[in-house]
Amino acid sequence: SWFVRGLSHMKGGTLEDAIGDFTRAIELKPSWPEAYVNRGVCRYRKKDFAAAIEDHTQAIRFSPKHALAHFNRAAAKVELQDYAGAREDYTRALEERPNHADSHFWRALCRDKLGDRPGAVADLEAALKCAPPNWPSRGEAETHLKQLRR
Repeated sequence: SWFVRGLSHMKGGTLEDAIGDFTRAIELKPSWPEAYVNRGVCRYRKKDFAAAIEDHTQAIRFSPKHALAHFNRAAAKVELQDYAGAREDYTRALEERPNHADSHFWRALCRDKLGDRPGAVADLEAALKCAPPNWPSRGEAETHLKQLRR
């Protein structure tokens, strides 16, 4: 299928081919959230953040509780410095996956950018509490938390 082929191109790093394959999958099944999510990830990797947001918005339209679509759309919004929009999407992702350390971490960074220091501290504490010991962002979260507590 076009979707499986898109995944293969995505893994291989041929993002334009992956985007084309996911587009064909969408043409065949326009309400398939996963095709939009994966095409959005490819567009994000190509630094086409506006198009990534559009794709993840479509995925959310068809699957409003799609935590990964909210998380990915938030990441693209961060790249465009839309911290309020990103905070909202990370919050929606956390409604579906309350123990997702990365959502807490990135929402904390958005809250900090928006001047919500107590919210940022709470999110970093939550991230550290629910993250596995080998979580890649643990050191950065601990450092940022210490800075915020000063």
